[in-house]
Amino acid sequence: MNIERYRDYLVRRSEEVVGGCRVYTGHILPNGYGRVKVWDQKRERSVYAHRLAWEVGRGPITAGHELDHLCRTRACINVAHLEMVTHRENVLRGVGPTARHAHKTHCIRGHPFTPENTGPNGNKPYYRSCRTCKREVARARRQRLRTP
Repeated sequence: MNIERYRDYLVRRSEEVVGGCRVYTGHILPNGYGRVKVWDQKRERSVYAHRLAWEVGRGPITAGHELDHLCRTRACINVAHLEMVTHRENVLRGVGPTARHAHKTHCIRGHPFTPENTGPNGNKPYYRSCRTCKREVARARRQRLRTP
């Protein structure tokens, strides 16, 4: 793959916007990421524009890592706005449900999520539950079953 050729292509197909982002103006997918077709060993393949920009500017992306947009703009190809991180770190930095729940420090009833008070949620080992709440629910259920 001719790196200089793709460097010039990315510069021509992008523009500088407010905030220092260099936004790719070529083909943008519905998810907001730019898509580029490259020729690699006599065959055409499609890659994300920000991944190509990283490979052109900084080198290959190591196995087990992905790129995080620090600016939160998916079409941005400015390598200063990208950071190579693990999938877990990328998800936790995001704004999705996994990241929102990971940042919670207390359950919905106000009990703290401490190692002693937090346990797996039934058969879902990646979900956490409040042991105090589970005890209170179990106690109330036993009480209901005892009284006729």
